[in-house]
Amino acid sequence: MKKLFVFLACGVVAIALSSCTKSAWERSYSHKSYVKVGDLKWATKNVGATKDNPYGELFTYEQALKACPDGWRLPTSDELEQLSQFYSVPVSYDGMNGMWFSGSTPYKEGVDAVFLPMAGHDNGEGKESIGSYGGYWSSTAWSSCYCHSGCAGHLSIYGSNVDNDVYCRSNRFSVRCLKN
Repeated sequence: MKKLFVFLACGVVAIALSSCTKSAWERSYSHKSYVKVGDLKWATKNVGATKDNPYGELFTYEQALKACPDGWRLPTSDELEQLSQFYSVPVSYDGMNGMWFSGSTPYKEGVDAVFLPMAGHDNGEGKESIGSYGGYWSSTAWSSCYCHSGCAGHLSIYGSNVDNDVYCRSNRFSVRCLKN
């Protein structure tokens, strides 16, 4: 019985300590389905994120257009650009590398911001660059570009850099939805 008590007590202490490493703001963020940045309600997790796959799934552009659940939608290129006006340095949050994005408000802890992890990508050779690169689809299609499959708007996160660009629709990137 004494061993069971010690085991349970240690488990409670471990849980308490792991909760203490996050700020109150981060603990609050992780329990929400969305966070409002400016006038937009951003999902707090990538589509397909689970406990075993916290980064979420990767989608081609065509798949991304259908990936958001009912009541949610894929952001436009303009909305991704608006979100990426201000952002944090690369950080680790919930065991994932990524950056906090605060839209038109300069980023600092406590402001309304959404965490976008560097969830990797797949350019046809399998999932790669997890933790060092993140790509997010927009709903904005480009008809003329260098790709046979066409191009679409995209937000890239790598190192301390953030770019709004276009990529081939056949590539696979993350999806972060907006609430309608």
